[in-house]
Amino acid sequence: MLKGKQTIVRDLSWLAFNARVLQEAMDGTNHIHDRLRFLGIFSNNLDEFFRVRVAALNKMVLLGKAAKMHLEANPDKILKKIQQTVITQQAEFDATYLDIIKELERRRIFIKNEKQLSKKQKEFVTHYFEEKVRTQIIPLMIESIPHIPLLRDKSIYLACVVGSKKDAMAQRYALIEIPTKILPRFVILPSEEGGSVDIILLEDIIRQNLPVLFAPFGYDRFLGYIIKVTRDAELEIDNDVNTNLIDELEKGLKNRKKGRATRFVYDRQIDPTLLNYLTKRLGLTKKDNLIPGGRIHNFKDFIDFPSTIFGDLRPRPAPFVHPLLQQPCRIMDVIEKKDVMLHFRTIPLIR
Repeated sequence: MLKGKQTIVRDLSWLAFNARVLQEAMDGTNHIHDRLRFLGIFSNNLDEFFRVRVAALNKMVLLGKAAKMHLEANPDKILKKIQQTVITQQAEFDATYLDIIKELERRRIFIKNEKQLSKKQKEFVTHYFEEKVRTQIIPLMIESIPHIPLLRDKSIYLACVVGSKKDAMAQRYALIEIPTKILPRFVILPSEEGGSVDIILLEDIIRQNLPVLFAPFGYDRFLGYIIKVTRDAELEIDNDVNTNLIDELEKGLKNRKKGRATRFVYDRQIDPTLLNYLTKRLGLTKKDNLIPGGRIHNFKDFIDFPSTIFGDLRPRPAPFVHPLLQQPCRIMDVIEKKDVMLHFRTIPLIR
């Protein structure tokens, strides 16, 4: 509580905490690999925030005083402030990523998209797509079905516009789930002359090969934009003493996958007609946290950005075990006899 009885809203306070994580990504004194990992941590934190806290606030707005839960004062106002804050942080996030990209390029490390490939790299990408990717994706023409299948939380999708350059009325829409749970998000390309390291993202490999998927149907215009849906993942447990807690937990975990959308993130360059079509088919409104972003989403995968390309990473220090806690022993027996003080200090993993 502040002077004048001004209350600090915990959800906005949490966003301020996540902004502190983003500051570590902005800090140029941190190693470039760590800065990428901080971007991933920031993104992963924000996903969980929308799954749980924003989902709870949405229920407060929907149910009002009938909600069997703690009610925040004016949850609708908090949600509006959250959206404003998140959009501002997203702009800072995008600027930080561009700064990191420039630093990577100074190190001769390039994240390439499908339009920046050399002839040799295009051949590699085509081969990689045919050998590893094609059997893992199912393009879905969403205009041909009455209901769009549930877009899975924690997944990203390539929303595609395919059509004919000669006939504007032949335009169609498709969705492709990016198989990041099966294949690596980052693929190292054959190196070019000059000793550079080139990396391409899995979704750009698919973008490069959209003609392979759709040209046989007579299309010659192909556009793809990454989208992502975050769903309500808050567990709802019935307090009835007659219900089995294990059964309620199992039911709640299953329902997590079908939760209501709490955020829809999209490439701000997306075709406007496609965006309008998707929001209508998914039953989304401006109140559902429609967040414009950059070309890349699910930055949590950057936590696992390949470290082998960096030559100046220091190996992790060997773990230290207190002499009194050497195994085999029972820790409780040791501390019953005397106190044991442990002090932990973060050791940088880089020079």
